[in-house]
Amino acid sequence: MTEQIELEVSDPAVLRSLRTWLEAEAGVAVTARPQPSRPGEQGAVDILTAVASTTALAAAVRMLPEFIRSRRSKLSVRIKTKGQDVTMTLENSKEVAEILDRILNR
Repeated sequence: MTEQIELEVSDPAVLRSLRTWLEAEAGVAVTARPQPSRPGEQGAVDILTAVASTTALAAAVRMLPEFIRSRRSKLSVRIKTKGQDVTMTLENSKEVAEILDRILNR
C-alpha cells in the first residue's frame, strides 16, 4: 500500500539536503512544491512530499531524528499524514516518531 507524508522544515536552507537524505537513506520518492505564504509571512515555502510504502515511510520517520541531530538542535520538521499534523524536534523526536508510526500503520 502506498502512502504519503508532507514535510516542512523550520529552516528552508536544509530543504534540499532533507530531500536528498530521504531519497538516499530512506529510499523514498520525494517531490518539492511551493506552499503559498501564510498571513503575515513573505514568500513561499517549499513542502516536500514523500511517497512510498507504509513500511518505508515509517522507517523514514524513525530515521528523521538522525537527520535533525546532524543539523542543529533548533531545527524542526512539520509532518502531515492522514489528516494528522505533528512537529518533530530533537527534544520530542522519539515520541513523534512513535505517534507517526501508529498513524501510518492504521
